[in-house]
Amino acid sequence: MIDVHAHIGLDEYKTWKNKLPKGQPAEDLVKKMLESNIEKAVVFSFPFTSYFDLKTVYDLNMRPSGKMKFAYEQENKYVLESAEKHACLIPFLSICLGEHSNYEWVEEIVKTNKKIRGFKLHSRSSRSAIKQLAGSKFMKLAQEYELSFMIHTDSENINLGHLNFNYMRFSDPMQLIELSDKHPDVKLAGAHLGWVSKRFLDEVKRRENV
Repeated sequence: MIDVHAHIGLDEYKTWKNKLPKGQPAEDLVKKMLESNIEKAVVFSFPFTSYFDLKTVYDLNMRPSGKMKFAYEQENKYVLESAEKHACLIPFLSICLGEHSNYEWVEEIVKTNKKIRGFKLHSRSSRSAIKQLAGSKFMKLAQEYELSFMIHTDSENINLGHLNFNYMRFSDPMQLIELSDKHPDVKLAGAHLGWVSKRFLDEVKRRENV
């Protein structure tokens, strides 16, 4: 059995808000896997990257914190190091689009590390709209190296009133459906099943790559 959605590393945002989980060491995950007879797990970082300033986490336009050169720098390095230590972990690199894109670093890693099997886009936390992937360098890279995408999806029924923007502009699951039609050769996964949206699931049934 394979767990296809597991976070490892630290989550500075959850630590700041004193919420759980504040993180998960790779060793703890591996122990849980052994206890539950899970053979392998797809792993990626927690949604928030310390590349951004926590003071701007609720705003539409987040500012860099100065702690990293690019988004998910340290978080992705931890995922890579953990996958080197534990053969049961399948690493996916967290990505960011637009102004804070980390494409150049991700491309370099993909070309030199054959263990990478995919990308993780947390659309809301990185302020990267799912539809921005269409025609992007990330999609071309995924197709060339036969990599998959795990993409965060939301629902308008989630209580996220603390955010100072419309989060659905980034994480509407129907954007993933539109993306799948433009890139039928790339495998896409809608994290959280589009929050069990019937409209989304009906469209998923009609596609081979979602």
